[in-house]
Amino acid sequence: MGYVMLPKNQNKHCTKCGVLKDKSQFSPHKGTKDRLASWCKGCHNQCVKNYYKKFPWLGTLIKIKSRCNNPKSGNYASYGAKGIQCLITKDELKYLWFRDKAFNLKNPSIDRIKAEENYTIENCKYIELIDNIHKAGRESRQGKLLQQFNLAGKLIATWKSCHAVERKLKIKYGGVSACCTGRLKKYKGFIWRYYLTK
Repeated sequence: MGYVMLPKNQNKHCTKCGVLKDKSQFSPHKGTKDRLASWCKGCHNQCVKNYYKKFPWLGTLIKIKSRCNNPKSGNYASYGAKGIQCLITKDELKYLWFRDKAFNLKNPSIDRIKAEENYTIENCKYIELIDNIHKAGRESRQGKLLQQFNLAGKLIATWKSCHAVERKLKIKYGGVSACCTGRLKKYKGFIWRYYLTK
């Protein structure tokens, strides 16, 4: 009881878990006869998850490369668009992982010691995610410049900090900050971006 017979042309066995599943549960793959992956999406995703759990510094590298090199990344505006480069290797991140004992941290996060400089072994360390977030907030309150643009991309004003915007314009600091870090594309009808000075 409970077994559902799927139409022959709509099902496929996953070679990993052995379960007969609908073809929609398999990702496209040009190298197979039916143009579908041999493993179902669930098995593939679990395999990827286990891989990065075993080699967590590789996950860090992928995130760094995405924010530095991929214009479609939500954080690209705060990194690659500002000239921040990924100049660190997987072996160097592995070294930092064990040097900083990141395996003992609750939520390991890679931090650039000097926010205006690139990702290099000299400028990076693993810290708790919450500490990284608090550090970014302190930098903003201490005068991290940001720029306000209209939706056409024209510069309207340069501000001393997100908190200065909140006090003057009576809008939420968090929304401005989220836009500056790439989590939002716009806020309150404007585009906000950090302006990093060297």
